[in-house]
Amino acid sequence: LKNYNCKVILYVKKQLVSILKTLDEHISVIGMDEPIPKHDFNCPIMSLPLVFRTNLSNIPNTLPYLSISMKKKEIWEKKLKKTNNKKIGVVFSGSKNHKYDSLRSIEFKKFQTCFKDINSVELHSLMVDYRDGDKEYIKNSDFMISHEKELCDFSDTAALINSLDLVISVDSAAAHLAGAMNKQVWILIPYEPDFRWMINTTDSLWYPSAKLFRQKNKNDWDQPLKEINVAL
Repeated sequence: LKNYNCKVILYVKKQLVSILKTLDEHISVIGMDEPIPKHDFNCPIMSLPLVFRTNLSNIPNTLPYLSISMKKKEIWEKKLKKTNNKKIGVVFSGSKNHKYDSLRSIEFKKFQTCFKDINSVELHSLMVDYRDGDKEYIKNSDFMISHEKELCDFSDTAALINSLDLVISVDSAAAHLAGAMNKQVWILIPYEPDFRWMINTTDSLWYPSAKLFRQKNKNDWDQPLKEINVAL
Protein backbone atom coordinates (compact mmCIF):
# COMPACT_ATOMS: atom_id res chain seq x y z
CA LEU A 1 0.00 0.00 0.00
CA LYS A 2 2.81 2.36 0.86
CA ASN A 3 4.12 2.07 -2.70
CA TYR A 4 0.83 3.53 -4.00
CA ASN A 5 1.63 6.95 -2.55
CA CYS A 6 -1.04 6.86 0.15
CA LYS A 7 -0.91 7.35 3.88
CA VAL A 8 -1.30 3.99 5.63
CA ILE A 9 -2.87 3.72 9.08
CA LEU A 10 -3.00 0.43 10.97
CA TYR A 11 -5.76 0.21 13.60
CA VAL A 12 -4.82 -2.70 15.86
CA LYS A 13 -5.12 -4.22 19.32
CA LYS A 14 -3.32 -2.18 21.96
CA GLN A 15 -0.74 -4.89 22.74
CA LEU A 16 0.38 -4.92 19.08
CA VAL A 17 1.06 -1.19 18.70
CA SER A 18 4.69 -1.07 19.83
CA ILE A 19 5.86 -4.05 17.76
CA LEU A 20 3.98 -2.98 14.60
CA LYS A 21 5.53 0.48 14.80
CA THR A 22 8.77 -1.23 13.75
CA LEU A 23 7.23 -2.08 10.34
CA ASP A 24 8.01 1.28 8.73
CA GLU A 25 8.40 4.82 10.01
CA HIS A 26 5.95 6.08 7.37
CA ILE A 27 3.12 3.77 8.53
CA SER A 28 0.95 5.05 11.39
CA VAL A 29 -0.05 2.50 14.02
CA ILE A 30 -2.96 3.30 16.33
CA GLY A 31 -4.40 1.19 19.13
CA MET A 32 -8.07 0.27 19.25
CA ASP A 33 -8.35 2.12 22.56
CA GLU A 34 -7.92 5.38 20.61
CA PRO A 35 -10.40 7.19 18.29
CA ILE A 36 -10.33 6.18 14.63
CA PRO A 37 -8.61 8.97 12.67
CA LYS A 38 -10.16 10.54 9.57
CA HIS A 39 -9.57 8.44 6.47
CA ASP A 40 -10.80 7.97 2.91
CA PHE A 41 -10.93 4.18 2.70
CA ASN A 42 -10.72 1.21 5.04
CA CYS A 43 -9.95 -2.42 4.35
CA PRO A 44 -9.76 -5.39 6.73
CA ILE A 45 -6.12 -6.46 6.68
CA MET A 46 -6.99 -10.04 5.72
CA SER A 47 -8.78 -8.72 2.61
CA LEU A 48 -5.58 -7.18 1.24
CA PRO A 49 -4.52 -10.45 -0.48
CA LEU A 50 -7.78 -10.22 -2.48
CA VAL A 51 -7.12 -6.58 -3.37
CA PHE A 52 -3.57 -7.35 -4.52
CA ARG A 53 -4.50 -10.67 -6.16
CA THR A 54 -1.97 -12.50 -4.02
CA ASN A 55 -1.25 -16.10 -4.96
CA LEU A 56 1.33 -18.70 -3.94
CA SER A 57 3.93 -17.26 -6.30
CA ASN A 58 3.86 -13.66 -5.05
CA ILE A 59 3.29 -13.85 -1.29
CA PRO A 60 5.24 -10.91 0.17
CA ASN A 61 7.81 -12.46 2.49
CA THR A 62 10.80 -10.12 2.58
CA LEU A 63 12.13 -10.79 6.06
CA PRO A 64 12.51 -9.74 8.76
CA TYR A 65 9.77 -7.11 8.67
CA LEU A 66 9.41 -6.75 12.44
CA SER A 67 12.27 -5.76 14.75
CA ILE A 68 12.98 -4.68 18.31
CA SER A 69 14.34 -1.61 20.04
CA MET A 70 17.99 -1.61 21.07
CA LYS A 71 16.96 -0.81 24.64
CA LYS A 72 14.74 -3.90 24.98
CA LYS A 73 17.35 -6.03 23.21
CA GLU A 74 19.94 -5.07 25.83
CA ILE A 75 17.48 -5.65 28.70
CA TRP A 76 16.75 -9.22 27.62
CA GLU A 77 20.36 -10.03 26.80
CA LYS A 78 21.19 -9.14 30.41
CA LYS A 79 18.28 -11.19 31.76
CA LEU A 80 19.33 -14.28 29.79
CA LYS A 81 22.85 -14.91 31.01
CA LYS A 82 25.36 -16.41 28.63
CA THR A 83 25.69 -20.18 28.97
CA ASN A 84 26.59 -23.08 26.71
CA ASN A 85 22.96 -24.22 26.79
CA LYS A 86 20.69 -23.77 23.79
CA LYS A 87 17.93 -21.33 24.70
CA ILE A 88 14.53 -22.46 23.43
CA GLY A 89 11.32 -20.42 23.64
CA VAL A 90 8.15 -22.47 24.01
CA VAL A 91 4.40 -22.00 23.58
CA PHE A 92 2.26 -25.06 24.21
CA SER A 93 -1.21 -23.49 24.48
CA GLY A 94 -3.01 -20.43 23.19
CA SER A 95 -5.93 -18.29 24.30
CA LYS A 96 -8.83 -20.27 25.74
CA ASN A 97 -11.17 -17.89 23.90
CA HIS A 98 -9.88 -18.92 20.47
CA LYS A 99 -12.54 -20.71 18.43
CA TYR A 100 -10.25 -23.65 17.59
CA ASP A 101 -8.10 -23.67 20.72
CA SER A 102 -8.94 -27.29 21.59
CA LEU A 103 -7.39 -28.37 18.27
CA ARG A 104 -4.09 -26.54 18.72
CA SER A 105 -3.24 -26.47 22.45
CA ILE A 106 -1.29 -29.21 24.25
CA GLU A 107 -1.08 -29.82 27.98
CA PHE A 108 2.42 -29.15 29.28
CA LYS A 109 2.85 -32.65 30.69
CA LYS A 110 2.54 -34.05 27.15
CA PHE A 111 4.36 -31.19 25.41
CA GLN A 112 7.51 -31.65 27.49
CA THR A 113 7.98 -35.17 26.08
CA CYS A 114 9.60 -33.60 23.02
CA PHE A 115 12.56 -32.75 25.28
CA LYS A 116 12.99 -36.29 26.60
CA ASP A 117 16.70 -37.17 27.00
CA ILE A 118 17.72 -33.78 25.53
CA ASN A 119 20.56 -32.15 27.46
CA SER A 120 22.16 -28.71 27.44
CA VAL A 121 18.95 -26.77 26.79
CA GLU A 122 17.04 -24.21 28.81
CA LEU A 123 13.38 -23.53 28.14
CA HIS A 124 11.88 -20.05 28.28
CA SER A 125 8.11 -19.69 28.19
CA LEU A 126 6.74 -17.06 25.80
CA MET A 127 3.31 -17.41 27.39
CA VAL A 128 1.49 -15.02 29.72
CA ASP A 129 -1.53 -17.21 30.49
CA TYR A 130 -1.55 -20.82 31.70
CA ARG A 131 -4.28 -23.41 32.24
CA ASP A 132 -4.83 -24.34 35.88
CA GLY A 133 -3.45 -27.86 35.45
CA ASP A 134 -0.39 -26.63 33.59
CA LYS A 135 0.25 -23.86 36.12
CA GLU A 136 0.45 -26.32 39.01
CA TYR A 137 2.61 -28.76 37.06
CA ILE A 138 5.08 -26.05 36.01
CA LYS A 139 5.18 -24.63 39.53
CA ASN A 140 6.52 -27.95 40.84
CA SER A 141 9.02 -28.33 38.01
CA ASP A 142 12.44 -26.79 37.41
CA PHE A 143 12.01 -27.61 33.74
CA MET A 144 11.10 -24.18 32.42
CA ILE A 145 11.66 -20.47 33.11
CA SER A 146 8.49 -18.34 33.06
CA HIS A 147 8.49 -14.65 32.13
CA GLU A 148 4.77 -13.77 32.20
CA LYS A 149 5.22 -10.77 34.52
CA GLU A 150 7.83 -9.25 32.18
CA LEU A 151 5.92 -9.73 28.92
CA CYS A 152 3.67 -6.67 28.87
CA ASP A 153 3.11 -6.54 25.10
CA PHE A 154 4.41 -8.13 21.91
CA SER A 155 7.50 -5.90 21.76
CA ASP A 156 8.65 -7.58 25.00
CA THR A 157 7.92 -11.01 23.54
CA ALA A 158 9.86 -10.06 20.41
CA ALA A 159 12.86 -8.95 22.48
CA LEU A 160 12.84 -12.26 24.35
CA ILE A 161 12.56 -14.21 21.08
CA ASN A 162 15.53 -12.26 19.71
CA SER A 163 17.68 -13.58 22.56
CA LEU A 164 16.80 -17.24 21.88
CA ASP A 165 18.26 -19.89 19.59
CA LEU A 166 14.94 -21.50 18.65
CA VAL A 167 11.19 -21.19 19.23
CA ILE A 168 8.93 -24.26 19.46
CA SER A 169 5.25 -23.33 19.41
CA VAL A 170 1.74 -24.46 18.69
CA ASP A 171 -0.13 -22.33 16.13
CA SER A 172 -0.03 -19.06 18.07
CA ALA A 173 0.72 -15.35 17.76
CA ALA A 174 4.24 -16.04 19.07
CA ALA A 175 4.87 -18.45 16.18
CA HIS A 176 3.88 -15.77 13.65
CA LEU A 177 5.99 -13.19 15.50
CA ALA A 178 9.07 -15.42 15.37
CA GLY A 179 8.47 -16.01 11.65
CA ALA A 180 8.10 -12.28 10.98
CA MET A 181 11.41 -11.71 12.78
CA ASN A 182 13.02 -14.46 10.67
CA LYS A 183 13.95 -16.44 13.78
CA GLN A 184 14.15 -20.21 13.61
CA VAL A 185 10.72 -21.51 14.67
CA TRP A 186 9.26 -25.02 14.77
CA ILE A 187 5.46 -25.03 14.70
CA LEU A 188 3.12 -27.83 15.78
CA ILE A 189 0.29 -27.96 13.25
CA PRO A 190 -3.09 -29.65 13.93
CA TYR A 191 -4.59 -32.23 11.59
CA GLU A 192 -7.05 -29.62 10.27
CA PRO A 193 -4.76 -26.57 9.93
CA ASP A 194 -5.35 -22.86 9.53
CA PHE A 195 -5.20 -22.02 5.78
CA ARG A 196 -1.82 -20.30 6.11
CA TRP A 197 -0.08 -23.59 6.92
CA MET A 198 -1.56 -25.26 3.83
CA ILE A 199 -1.34 -29.09 3.72
CA ASN A 200 1.37 -31.72 3.21
CA THR A 201 4.25 -29.26 3.59
CA THR A 202 6.99 -28.94 6.19
CA ASP A 203 7.83 -25.33 5.34
CA SER A 204 5.98 -22.02 5.06
CA LEU A 205 5.75 -19.62 2.15
CA TRP A 206 5.18 -16.75 4.60
CA TYR A 207 8.07 -17.62 6.93
CA PRO A 208 11.15 -19.25 5.36
CA SER A 209 12.66 -19.73 8.85
CA ALA A 210 9.75 -21.94 9.96
CA LYS A 211 9.60 -25.74 10.02
CA LEU A 212 6.20 -27.42 10.40
CA PHE A 213 5.51 -30.56 12.43
CA ARG A 214 2.05 -31.87 11.55
CA GLN A 215 -0.44 -34.17 13.23
CA LYS A 216 -0.86 -37.33 11.16
CA ASN A 217 -4.05 -38.25 13.03
CA LYS A 218 -6.65 -35.93 14.52
CA ASN A 219 -6.01 -34.96 18.17
CA ASP A 220 -2.84 -37.08 18.30
CA TRP A 221 0.24 -35.02 19.20
CA ASP A 222 2.51 -38.00 19.98
CA GLN A 223 3.96 -38.30 16.46
CA PRO A 224 4.88 -34.61 15.86
CA LEU A 225 6.32 -34.37 19.39
CA LYS A 226 8.48 -37.42 18.68
CA GLU A 227 9.63 -35.83 15.43
CA ILE A 228 10.65 -32.68 17.30
CA ASN A 229 12.51 -34.81 19.84
CA VAL A 230 14.49 -36.47 17.02
CA ALA A 231 15.14 -33.11 15.34
CA LEU A 232 16.47 -31.66 18.61
